[in-house]
Amino acid sequence: MKNSLNFDTNKINFIDENVFKDLINLRIHYLNGNKLINLSSDIFVGLYNLEKLSLSSNELEFIHSETFKDMTKLTNLDLSLNNLKTVNIECLIGLEILNLYTNKFEFFKTNLTSLRTLNLQNNYLKILNYSIFETDTSSSNLTVINLCNCRINFIGDNIFQNLSKLNEINLENNLFTYLNESVLRGLSQLKRLALESDKQLNECLTNLSLGASSSNSEISSVKIVDYEISSSNNSFNGSDTENNQNDVEFYDESELDESKSSIDREFDEFDSGQDDSIVLSKTTKEKPKIFYQDYEYIMDKEYKGKIYWKCSFNKPQCKARIHTNLR
Repeated sequence: MKNSLNFDTNKINFIDENVFKDLINLRIHYLNGNKLINLSSDIFVGLYNLEKLSLSSNELEFIHSETFKDMTKLTNLDLSLNNLKTVNIECLIGLEILNLYTNKFEFFKTNLTSLRTLNLQNNYLKILNYSIFETDTSSSNLTVINLCNCRINFIGDNIFQNLSKLNEINLENNLFTYLNESVLRGLSQLKRLALESDKQLNECLTNLSLGASSSNSEISSVKIVDYEISSSNNSFNGSDTENNQNDVEFYDESELDESKSSIDREFDEFDSGQDDSIVLSKTTKEKPKIFYQDYEYIMDKEYKGKIYWKCSFNKPQCKARIHTNLR
């Protein structure tokens, strides 16, 4: 009995209900590169033993909440390169790999404890102020999550709170410029954190204090890309693990010494006795900004020998202000 079907690139735009109902031994099903827009509730009825389903590169906009109801043994689902904004996967109790690369998700949440790899790259998540997984810490098995290029401009403290087994996180190519230390708290198994090279991140991450006291909590090979590095050659799934050692680099005030001529005058005019907790940086438009007490400030104005800075958070508008003395 044939245990795999390949219907790739056949310009299929419709599939009758129950058409696969007699293929009870089917294990792998490919439907990539077709013209499917909608999947009805009974399209995959009878595929009780299916382990892998690939629907990449279709035109999917809607999947019925019961489309996958018979697939209790499915471990790998590829829905990449479609136009989906939502999908119900809670019935897939054995799912380990979910690929949602390049869709139109603005919100994603799941309770699947079996999931090990989640790819949300190239979606529209924008604001992540909620936990992606609602399961408790002991039941989640997720080890890899890809949030690259999701237009994220804010990451809340609780996004990874129930994902204690995470060892790889990709946050490259997003819009946020600040990441609180508490975002990573409890991630004692984290091995790799990929960040966009031109983003300015809080210096507290250099210590990666993950809130665990055991020896297993020490991160031996965390990859954090400094924005000073011209390009991020260390791709999320790359093979550049040359040494099993701490590899944490961040933009620091001392790094300004060799490039002061290219930085706005205000960078040179901080009081020499400034607080050590102040970190100088620049925006993507080469304008000065600073990090102070876990907040990011951008330059507002100069008045009577002082530089005034305003908090950069604007959703909702933050009214916090600080000032620094000129020399």
